[in-house]
Amino acid sequence: MQYAMLACLLATVAGCGDDDCCTSAYHDAGIDTALGQDANPSLTEVALIPAAATRDLDLLFVLDDSDTMFELQKKLTDTLPDFFQALLHAPGGLPNLHVGVVTTDLGTQGSGDPAPGPAIPAAACAGVGKDGLLQTNGAPVTEGFLSSVLDSGGNRIKNYNGELVPVVQQMASVGATGCAFEQPLEAMRRGLTNPVNAGFLRPNARVAVVVMSDEDDCSLTYASLLRTDATALGPLGSFRCTRFGVACDGGGADPDQMNAVGTKTMCHSNEASPFLTPVGRYTEFLATLKSDPRDVLFSAIVAPTTPFNVDSLLNPTTGMEQTLLMSACRYASSIGSLGAAPAVRTSELAKRVAQGTTINVCDGDLPGQLLALATRVNGLLGTACIQHLINMPAACEAFDIDGAGNATFVPDCATTSARPCFQIEREPLKCPVQQALAVQIMRSSVASPDTWTSVRCAI
Repeated sequence: MQYAMLACLLATVAGCGDDDCCTSAYHDAGIDTALGQDANPSLTEVALIPAAATRDLDLLFVLDDSDTMFELQKKLTDTLPDFFQALLHAPGGLPNLHVGVVTTDLGTQGSGDPAPGPAIPAAACAGVGKDGLLQTNGAPVTEGFLSSVLDSGGNRIKNYNGELVPVVQQMASVGATGCAFEQPLEAMRRGLTNPVNAGFLRPNARVAVVVMSDEDDCSLTYASLLRTDATALGPLGSFRCTRFGVACDGGGADPDQMNAVGTKTMCHSNEASPFLTPVGRYTEFLATLKSDPRDVLFSAIVAPTTPFNVDSLLNPTTGMEQTLLMSACRYASSIGSLGAAPAVRTSELAKRVAQGTTINVCDGDLPGQLLALATRVNGLLGTACIQHLINMPAACEAFDIDGAGNATFVPDCATTSARPCFQIEREPLKCPVQQALAVQIMRSSVASPDTWTSVRCAI
């Protein structure tokens, strides 16, 4: 079975309940399927290493630009120097980079609408919004994205003036005036497919997508969800996205149950929603963006999926009770404690794709989390850092998995003189996270370029 087909099949049947979408960097389900009975169920995948390293990386930031995001945007831009410093430890140094930024503002047009719905001035939503167009926000770049690549002579060719990090920081300062009905997953798709953005996505580059939002995804199929006269949908607000875009096996199996006050459990995307685009569409998009779905990393900096509590509060403007989704986490800001809503749909996409990870947007150590993300991006290019705390002495196994999903056992070098074999060693410069451990694959011959090595350890 082709690996891309395997990834799509897994995405179709995978469930995503409670907080399991926020705990894994990689996904044992796909590896276990490839390995069959050879997989040790007591081990967890801690690294996924491409046999063919590359220097080409297309990095897309999908940033929420709604009115509650100013503080979080600043937290992100403040961490970018360390993030890009870590990329210097990718194979061969700083990658051949394309860096692009899009926002979650897609206005009032759904993916199935022939035209946008009426504007919603109170929510800053109108037309097609920013339509997934790459944003530079006044940064000194000559294209819609930043480019920094080496030519054949080893000279770095740039399309911007100044230093890389300040330019990216300016690009990522997208403001907080965008539509309050955030559509990060559709913005990602449009950002990578909009003809106006041609040139950003390179055929042979690996891709990393980083989403940051304090709300869940509300990627619309039909903007009729936002009608102001649709009283049956409840008051116009972001809870409509939850009510019709999420289902919870415990207490929220349908929109009426979702509208009831209480705690919901085992929540997941409502793939049969009449208004929101199924997460499966974006799973398939990422799985087929490249010939090998392992060439794409998706990271969501969002709130955890639990707790998931629905409450009813008095709306001081209307004098009526209004159903709301309560925050799943809170973070400190210059104006006090702020909350972020459980991101069920966005986290579910991270769970479904071949290489997906989530970061708690409220984490007080966001710089440390972004540093860990940078090491995962380096792993996409060939650096083999272990992303989990593992038991020491290490108890690990490894398998080469080719593009057809065929698995071949790779022994520990300490147990054999045969090649290939693997060994684990400390690499504090390349792997400045967790225990600073890296995996080295020793080979006597070049592996097939579609081979990736799955390393699994006791944690």
